[in-house]
Amino acid sequence: MNPHINVVIELPDNFIEQVAEKVMQLQDNPTPEYNKPFFNIKEVSKMLEIHPRTIAKHIKIGLLEATKPGKSYIISEKDLTNYIKQNG
Repeated sequence: MNPHINVVIELPDNFIEQVAEKVMQLQDNPTPEYNKPFFNIKEVSKMLEIHPRTIAKHIKIGLLEATKPGKSYIISEKDLTNYIKQNG
């Protein structure tokens, strides 16, 4: 019996371009909302224009590092940057 589960995630063809464009926009014109060291799933979802369930799924399968100090996950700026670099 194999305890491993294979997960296939299908991303839109232009996912990398969308993420890269959004990152460039945020770097050129950061807003106070995004200029902080930690983000919640909703904020990351809004920044990357990805559904919050997808962000949560990426956390659960290890594509996006996050910490769960209470009921909700928080994503560090460093982990978000690594996620964007690996997926975009």
